[in-house]
Amino acid sequence: MNENEMNEKISIIVPVYGVEQFIRKCIKSIMNQTYKNIEIILVDDGSDDNCGKICDAFSKMDDRIIVIHQENKGLCAARNAGLNIASGKYIGFIDSDDWILPDMYEYLYKNLKRYNADITACTYFRIKNKKRTRVATDGEVKIFNSDEAIKNIVETFELRTVFWNKLFKKEIFNDIKFPEGKVFEGTNMMHLVLQKTEKVVLLPNAKYYYRDNATSIINTDNIKNSVDYVLGFIKRYNELIEKYPNLKEKMINDVIKNSINLLEVLRRKTTKELREYQNDFSKIYNFIKDNEQYINSMPKVKKTTMWKLNTYKKPRKLKLKLIGLMRFFRKIINKLKKLFKKYLKKKRKHINNKFSVGMSDLTNDDKKIFEELHRKEVYILDEFARICDKHNLKYFLYGGTLLGAVRHKGFIPWDDDIDIVMPREDYDKFSKIVNKELGEEFFYQTNSIEPDYTLLFSKIRLKNTYVKEEKFEGRNMHKGIFIDILPLDLFPKKSRIIEEILLGKFNALNSACQTGRCLSKNPIGILLYRYYTLFPNSVLQKKREKFIKNLCKDKNTPYVCSFGSHYRPVKKRVLQREWFEDAGLKMEFEGKMYSVPKGWNEYLTYLFGPNYMELPPESKQINHFNFYDVKFDEEDKV
Repeated sequence: MNENEMNEKISIIVPVYGVEQFIRKCIKSIMNQTYKNIEIILVDDGSDDNCGKICDAFSKMDDRIIVIHQENKGLCAARNAGLNIASGKYIGFIDSDDWILPDMYEYLYKNLKRYNADITACTYFRIKNKKRTRVATDGEVKIFNSDEAIKNIVETFELRTVFWNKLFKKEIFNDIKFPEGKVFEGTNMMHLVLQKTEKVVLLPNAKYYYRDNATSIINTDNIKNSVDYVLGFIKRYNELIEKYPNLKEKMINDVIKNSINLLEVLRRKTTKELREYQNDFSKIYNFIKDNEQYINSMPKVKKTTMWKLNTYKKPRKLKLKLIGLMRFFRKIINKLKKLFKKYLKKKRKHINNKFSVGMSDLTNDDKKIFEELHRKEVYILDEFARICDKHNLKYFLYGGTLLGAVRHKGFIPWDDDIDIVMPREDYDKFSKIVNKELGEEFFYQTNSIEPDYTLLFSKIRLKNTYVKEEKFEGRNMHKGIFIDILPLDLFPKKSRIIEEILLGKFNALNSACQTGRCLSKNPIGILLYRYYTLFPNSVLQKKREKFIKNLCKDKNTPYVCSFGSHYRPVKKRVLQREWFEDAGLKMEFEGKMYSVPKGWNEYLTYLFGPNYMELPPESKQINHFNFYDVKFDEEDKV
């Protein structure tokens, strides 16, 4: 960037409160921007730690830094204080527990000029529990006019209603102020900001690091925050509905969804707290009554929804009912805990652990067997991929196999199988054509073909081979070398409690059907498992199939689940749908190219942690086969 291009000042406003451990990193990241003509306004919002002193110290180091000290009024008031003195032609906002890449504002400014835009926005990284994930993007620059931008934040949220990943022309804020005393300011006012623009540009590169802090204001579970969120959606509806009637269903649905979420918060609060917010509950109730007829006509609204929403008429009565119910269930749970105490003390070890073998313990003969096993499995994988490519079916390397492709360009050295996942639609199509397409040396195995094979996913096995797996000993079924093919089913977006109940029910049913051992430590899960064991296995398999099939009616859910995988806790099997939506990306695995999910980085980070590229200690580099029972030229075991 030449000197002439850098003569327009950018004012960067940073509200500061209670972030002593993070503020230094934040300020340094702004000071180190490649775009030098910046004004850094640090607003100490009455912070009761050393933040104010830290800000003053930095202002002595860099004359571009201006510090404002004020009594605590909240983030919105702090931003307004910064706007009041900002002298730049452009405005940026940074949250004080976050940080930015050195070229963020150069990137935003250059593209604002290039596209003659009023606002530019970049994507960002989310930091949560020391894990980094990147917000999904298709890598394209996207340009919106004012109406398109408003539609985007309402319908797809791609642009986001946050202020910290954007660069604004200052004139936008000439007659717009942040709503002091409110949280979720983006819901309250981003649409007003966008109405004053002609062009908004969303850029694909991530330049901002957002720290998803469990103790932050928006993550604090209290009535005020939850009420502000609902009222923010009602305010947005009232201000947009006349000009954008086509957005009515989505805007009302946002109010409904968050009103029901608010009820979850209310049941954990005292009656006194409910009284304090009676006027706000009345506003929510009045909105619901004014739109009751339309809400009842919405296709995705359940019959019980209006009954729940009408609770806002008398929230104190709701509280008393909920307290009674919670006390009743608490007594039952305590009795169950005592009843199953002996089960909770048991240590459960996976049966295959007694066959675990460290790589350093393998003899040369063992290693040759291992290498041959890998070759056979890749041979099966090639046949599978050929069929999928021929019929244009989606599949992805999965789990440890995907990690092997990313980290080793092949097998993890001590891994002994191949895992594939397919979206349910493609999985079902594959199941219908596979027997016509497979070569004669392969066998397609499912629980409908072989009742003694009780897993809920399928395998392709190689005939005239044999591997010993303890869980299948004594069963009348094919036991050749194999690859695993798992279906990826939709999973509903519910409250955390409902999701855990659904997963718990599946875990109990699957344990009874598949392992014959209860894998739950929850007393209700143990009781449910014992109930399921009363049924014959053939009935259980049908129950399991029906449960998964009927689980998710919402085709727009953001979640999918690989029910057949072995990851624990079971909630680890619930994944972001967007990670697996597109096929076409391929990676090398054992010298050949196979499909991997577009969100492979986010998925591996979620499954194995941010350091998944690092090898585990040697003590954990183990496989689970019994190598003395692997045969490559065996009489067919069908």
